[in-house]
Amino acid sequence: MAFSEHLPIGIVVERRKLTNPWQEFGWSTAAVVLDPPESLDFGRLLEQGEGWARFYAGLLPIELHRRHTASYRDNMMTGRPQVYVVLRKSESAGELAYHPVLATIAPDEAQIYLDTGEDLVDTVVMPEPVQAWVDRFIDAHHVEAPVYKRQRKPYDPRKGGMPGQGPGRGGS
Repeated sequence: MAFSEHLPIGIVVERRKLTNPWQEFGWSTAAVVLDPPESLDFGRLLEQGEGWARFYAGLLPIELHRRHTASYRDNMMTGRPQVYVVLRKSESAGELAYHPVLATIAPDEAQIYLDTGEDLVDTVVMPEPVQAWVDRFIDAHHVEAPVYKRQRKPYDPRKGGMPGQGPGRGGS
């Protein structure tokens, strides 16, 4: 039995004209696509309108690992599961100023990329076939982990040291 699985998805990004003196365009993830045609090239313009354009930004795998099923389950239980896509600034991506570097189902994994302040993290609605795939994986691999609370020992002035320090760990 496999302990991890992956599913390749295509990423569609959107560029919007901004009315901002410091930044001409804003970038976001517009969609994820299952089974994009092989003829679809990175950076291909898919559609455009006044002030916006959508581009195909490549193929990324969504990877599921059995040790992260609790995070996947939290996402699935929201009632509107999301795919998190991390976009990173690129100087060499041609017309695309941002390119995708990660697609994940785990909100806590996406949070790590938010903490850097360098990357953009977007969410898009998870397609139903992806939801079914994630649900099957959770059903096959999720195990409830027991929660253990550490028991604190009360301070005993006869043993010396500072409160909360055990023998040999405190004092001068």
